Amino acid sequence: MRFLFAILGAVIAAAPAFPQVRASGSCGGSGASMTATLNVHVNQKIQAVTGAPYSARESNESVRSLADGTHLTGNGGRETVTWRDSSGRVRVEEHPVAGKSLFCNGFLSEIEDPVAGYIYILDSVHQIAYRLPLTLIQPARSAAEIAIERPRKRPQPPGRTAEPLGTKTMAGVKVVGVRETITLPADPRLGTGAIDQTVETWTAPDLALVIYSKTSRDGQEGVTSLKDLSTAEPDPALFQAPPGYKITDEAGPFTISVHDGASAVISEASPSTAQCTSTYPQISAQQVVTGAPYSARETTPIPVGGDRVWWRDSSGRTRMEHQSPPEARATCVTPTIIDDPVAGSVYVLDSVNRVAHRVSVKFPPAITADLSLRSPRSEPNATSESLGSETMFGVTVVGTRETTTYPIGSMGNDRVLTSTREDWVSPSLGLIVSSVESGPVNGTHTTGLKDVTTAEPDPSLFRIPEGYKIVDETGPFTISTASSANQRSPLPK
Repeated sequence: MRFLFAILGAVIAAAPAFPQVRASGSCGGSGASMTATLNVHVNQKIQAVTGAPYSARESNESVRSLADGTHLTGNGGRETVTWRDSSGRVRVEEHPVAGKSLFCNGFLSEIEDPVAGYIYILDSVHQIAYRLPLTLIQPARSAAEIAIERPRKRPQPPGRTAEPLGTKTMAGVKVVGVRETITLPADPRLGTGAIDQTVETWTAPDLALVIYSKTSRDGQEGVTSLKDLSTAEPDPALFQAPPGYKITDEAGPFTISVHDGASAVISEASPSTAQCTSTYPQISAQQVVTGAPYSARETTPIPVGGDRVWWRDSSGRTRMEHQSPPEARATCVTPTIIDDPVAGSVYVLDSVNRVAHRVSVKFPPAITADLSLRSPRSEPNATSESLGSETMFGVTVVGTRETTTYPIGSMGNDRVLTSTREDWVSPSLGLIVSSVESGPVNGTHTTGLKDVTTAEPDPSLFRIPEGYKIVDETGPFTISTASSANQRSPLPK
């Protein structure tokens, strides 16, 4: 639940009470149409600190330095607020900053109560308190006991050195500083050499709390700091489930699904399925293009993320499926999508459970390929130029280059940035055959089609496979599957 800059290998004996919740899954939408399916995993083993009450806001800031000297600054749009009482009970919440909103995890709060022996996950949307038993890693210790232990020297492992920085006052409390330098080994998979990383940490011994930490690595900095620090005893009501909340006992991972901020589906999720959940809040029909059959493989910039394979027949029916390369590790199986404007339905095929989720939709009127070219983007500070025409994969394509300028401060940048996008479109197919995006922030990425053929696809590709159960969906639905390697299907000849 908490988004902190990673401090790799840092050893901090007196760290703040780190939240025990990790929520992964899907989240998306805009405006009032938002949906999230979160697989909630709770670390039920904690280390309690007593006799040192406090409350504070924790802010995170990242600074990335580009090759041309430009600096990009961001704060993630959120901050963490923490309370701890003298008994060692802790409450953690996420709050939005800079006018941004929180949806994915922002409706969840956490209470650690070592006195009662429970961890509570508070779902403010549905007013449910999920209660799980906790285990103390060791008996609760006071901040004073931890402070006595802290000066003990520990041997430094190879590739790491530590330098004391003395003491000073920060956020109104006395802090002790240390700077660790860590040499990270080369990673041939990423093509990187050895990297030196420094971690500067300032800890308040009287609170057993990290007040400030800065991680510097390869032109990037991550700073975590506490603000509005108070050592007053927090309101006891903060560590109780709010009035009106339903308490639900959980023994392990569980799933929370939220649609449009209102309805919910709560179900148990085993570790084997928790990482393979796809949520479909709303199915909409794509533009129907007739008279231009094709099949092609769409490549992505991700090395082992797999391709998307497309088929379209003369009637405008389409099929899209994800396929991972043979060398890819086992991943979640991604459902196949069939758009059938003839039947007026979209099918989501779950090949693991052999279920076809059918959604009735209203397709827009069909158009011919020549009218389906992508319109130029209407972004501010963007210009467009023609690149002429050429032949790719046996079809004629027309090129366009768009150049976008980002003023200072528009994306946390302290210099003007420029990016380009070059598209090559086939008028006869109404498809972008190749697209190259280039900019100083993310480098150059190419997305394109290969194995393009204009033959009529096999009609069976647009039918529900034999043995599948058809389930009609009238609202949001979720597909959960076990982790497995995707199977590759050859393109039709």
